[in-house]
Amino acid sequence: MAYVGQRMSERAVMAYEDGEKPLSKWTKSDIVELVLEKRNDFDEKELNKYNKESLKAFLTCSSWHHTGSYFNNTDFYSLDEDFIELSKDEIVEVLNNRMSESKKAKETKKEEKLQKCFITYVEWEGTRKHPKAVDREAYGIIKGNWVHTEYGNKSLNGKYVHIVKEFDKAPRGTAQIFKNIEKGLR
Repeated sequence: MAYVGQRMSERAVMAYEDGEKPLSKWTKSDIVELVLEKRNDFDEKELNKYNKESLKAFLTCSSWHHTGSYFNNTDFYSLDEDFIELSKDEIVEVLNNRMSESKKAKETKKEEKLQKCFITYVEWEGTRKHPKAVDREAYGIIKGNWVHTEYGNKSLNGKYVHIVKEFDKAPRGTAQIFKNIEKGLR
């Protein structure tokens, strides 16, 4: 396999030249421009009202190529010829559905509650031959299946992390600790 520098294979370079690229490289304006080239019944203003996530409906995974110095497999995307051939009404329906799904997902993420808590956990010290379990305590914020503390993140799925108490607001004298943890969550 021939490589161009340490970035990508020669075939990946050829795919770029043919208009294919990884999903992360597609911009909203790239997709809009491509659709406008193929369809004259859409206008730019009409397509720009949709977010990038919705407009990805126009793309399909068309190939994969090796990229990076570790020969990663990267999916490349191009225009979905079957989708672009659908009627305008069918395309608009799909775009509207995808738009509402992405809005719901965004709202769900916003609603994810961050719960303040006090935990105990076990941390292992010593050597591999002579490990020693040390009990630790920390204030933390629960997000999903993780507790974020000022000393690092701990999984709630493990058997060594225990939530001792949950708080609606920071206990007296701990407000700065929780503020520091929240900064790390952003």
